[in-house]
Amino acid sequence: MLKRILCTAFACALLVGAWKLGQHALWERQMGSASLSWPSTEGAVVESGLRTTGMGTRTTTSAAILYEYRVDGQDYRHDRIQFGAHGTGGGAGPLGHYGQKAPGEPVTVFFDPAQPTLATLETGPTQRSLGLLAAAGALAAFAAILLRVGSSPAGEAKE
Repeated sequence: MLKRILCTAFACALLVGAWKLGQHALWERQMGSASLSWPSTEGAVVESGLRTTGMGTRTTTSAAILYEYRVDGQDYRHDRIQFGAHGTGGGAGPLGHYGQKAPGEPVTVFFDPAQPTLATLETGPTQRSLGLLAAAGALAAFAAILLRVGSSPAGEAKE
């Protein structure tokens, strides 16, 4: 009985995680695709640099940037480089140059005309969202296995 409860509880937690991860991956994919048709405006760098996260030999360096831009007389600030590009813009990476921009330097900002608070410097989806979808599927599959194991009769002889 305890095995069933623990397996079910853990499986439910995994399913919730898979759902959230899958939702985020789909959002990244949809926004990246939508950004291909967004208009652009000139913005300016407020600050930038390279950010290192992790510990020891498991660190990731990515570009960090804050920029401001104006749409229809309204000022906005954002820090997104590309939808789904988290942790991939290392010093030598394809987006690393954003971390080396000087304050005041111009940047082209692509924004959602229906919601100008949504902006990015690079358009298009990344492959990261596909990896997140695969991870969500793997979590859901593992949860299904746990549910199966948890529902099997304990102590019964196998035929």
